[in-house]
Amino acid sequence: MSGLKVRVASALVALALFILCFVFWGVNATYVLLYFAISLAQWEYINLALDKARKTLRVGFLVLSQYYLLHCLPLDFLPELSPIKLATQFFVFMCFFGLFTETDKLEEIRNDIFATCFGFIYLSVIPGLLAVTLAKNSNLLAEYFGFLLLTVFAGDVFAYFAGLLFGDKKMLPTVSPKKTIVGCVGGLFGSVLVGSSFYYFFIPGFSAKVLGICLLMGLYAQTGDFLESLIKRIAGKKDSGRIMPGHGGILDRIDGVIFAIPAFYFFFF
Repeated sequence: MSGLKVRVASALVALALFILCFVFWGVNATYVLLYFAISLAQWEYINLALDKARKTLRVGFLVLSQYYLLHCLPLDFLPELSPIKLATQFFVFMCFFGLFTETDKLEEIRNDIFATCFGFIYLSVIPGLLAVTLAKNSNLLAEYFGFLLLTVFAGDVFAYFAGLLFGDKKMLPTVSPKKTIVGCVGGLFGSVLVGSSFYYFFIPGFSAKVLGICLLMGLYAQTGDFLESLIKRIAGKKDSGRIMPGHGGILDRIDGVIFAIPAFYFFFF
């Protein structure tokens, strides 16, 4: 089976699972999917960016990131604490875990603390913004979530085919050798076209501003894609994992979604 066929088949299976979740859990499936996807991404990030870090830092990152993520979800069993209170305390805790490690190499300590704090913002704070934004718009939760995903994934598809058919000049060859300038432009066009069309038909209050929102989300998503490629290059790995044949890990699939969340949060929270 060719690489493209594997990618398409894998994407269709993921879509089928996505639909089944909504059939069984309704709109709450959004939070279930968000939690499990980000949890897997956190584990992949540990193996990418913290693979050589001390065990105390790896465990501390996972525990604190999980607690923050769970706190942002609409759950009643956790105490009410503001995100800023949680984030600042966790920042200090992770610096503590990083400093008190069994190494005398200051450069390693610095790199581990940076990678851990970055990962916490990347895979806890930003996904938390999505959870609180969806909770605020609970009457159209599924529609807004679908808008975010379609805007980002449409950009991926359009970028892939535009680059495949017309692209030759590379965008950032040292970071991501396969991505072309034409592909990036095509991806932005796809995000605006598909995202705004979905918004027009399924979400009330369409205006010209939606075009700008889709463009910004597409641009942020591409930034996230390049950044994750950089993380993999630094780690010396081709994919973040192997959970999706033809696509790599879950982080390979949702890196753009994660980076599009701040734009989504800015306009809809």
